[in-house]
Amino acid sequence: MKHFAVIILILLVWGTLSIYSQNTTKKVTISATEDVPMEQIEQHAASTVSENSLFTPQKIKIRGFDKKVSDSRESFLITNNTGYNISRIKIKLEYYDTDGNLLHSRTEMVEYEISDGETRMTTIPSFDKTRNYYYWKSLRPKRTAIPFKAAYKILRYDIIAE
Repeated sequence: MKHFAVIILILLVWGTLSIYSQNTTKKVTISATEDVPMEQIEQHAASTVSENSLFTPQKIKIRGFDKKVSDSRESFLITNNTGYNISRIKIKLEYYDTDGNLLHSRTEMVEYEISDGETRMTTIPSFDKTRNYYYWKSLRPKRTAIPFKAAYKILRYDIIAE
């Protein structure tokens, strides 16, 4: 019965979305093709997508960003409100100085599963290998350091159909 439900789901979305199968028939990948505006880490995405779309990046919230000057890792919370269990979230991160000048840009893949309605703490290696920068809302260091702001864009995620 479980395999039958997966097959029906695949057939329903076949005509409207690009579907790429994983190594198992239980996972369906929905790749991002919409242009989603960059949002500040603390703000909620304001964009909307078609009601027929399974890719709803505005329903994934990133908040609680933290990186102290001495940290080699950055941390933040990811909340999944898509209505689906998801995994393999690809995030584009951009780092700006307080004047709005781009310092660095990169993409990171968050590999673990996040159930619908759940929030997970995430840590990733910091872009700041020299440990000269700190997130502007983090604890201000005693030594001289440069504050930065961060923005994100959800590029893709996998919907787990089980």
